[in-house]
Amino acid sequence: CMQSRGNAMKLADIKHFFSESRVLRLILGGSVVWELPKVQKSLILWSSTNFPVPQGIVSLKITMAGGGGGAAGSIGAVYVWGGGGGGGGGRVVKTFTPDELDEMRGKTFAVLVGAAGFYQGDNQWGGNGGTSQFQCPGLWPTAYGGNGGQTGAPGAGGAGAGGENGDEILTGGNGGSGSVGGARGGGGHGQEVGTVAVAGTHGCGWGGGNGMPTGLNGAQGAVLIEWE
Repeated sequence: CMQSRGNAMKLADIKHFFSESRVLRLILGGSVVWELPKVQKSLILWSSTNFPVPQGIVSLKITMAGGGGGAAGSIGAVYVWGGGGGGGGGRVVKTFTPDELDEMRGKTFAVLVGAAGFYQGDNQWGGNGGTSQFQCPGLWPTAYGGNGGQTGAPGAGGAGAGGENGDEILTGGNGGSGSVGGARGGGGHGQEVGTVAVAGTHGCGWGGGNGMPTGLNGAQGAVLIEWE
């Protein structure tokens, strides 16, 4: 308030007073003249853990990718038929609504991070990538891991995976088929998680393994948590 020109409270003093009083917004004459700055935080997870949702949280977004499938081994005494490449893991993005957040504040939830699918040697299918998941109330956002490559004549590539219970769902690419002479199929195209673009073993994100003469593992899954 203003008592007189000499005792008028400066706008800077008003802003300081309200910031110290835990007021979120100051409106004068119908216009917002000050607002408590929002502090956005983020955490990227490479292994499974628990996430405690802060009591005062106002927004929460989860971005996750499943693990990539591993490449299959070749068959034949001199690598006659190459194994297929692994499929890329799925990507799921979920932004929680205010009503959903009301059920989550102050509680702790399990977060699963999908492991990479492994190359398991000659004459062996590649391992499947693991599932990433946020185990919140209701339907759990889930990104599935890509399927491992297969052996055969030639070896088929592993299928790329998708996900469920998200606002945005992308499916990883299928692995390429092997070929005569031992060349293994390329890994399926994978995913980025937020601004993180860690190259997988096939060089394009979170997909499956490839290579000759030794197959490669798929890429590790990840979960990115952003909140304010």
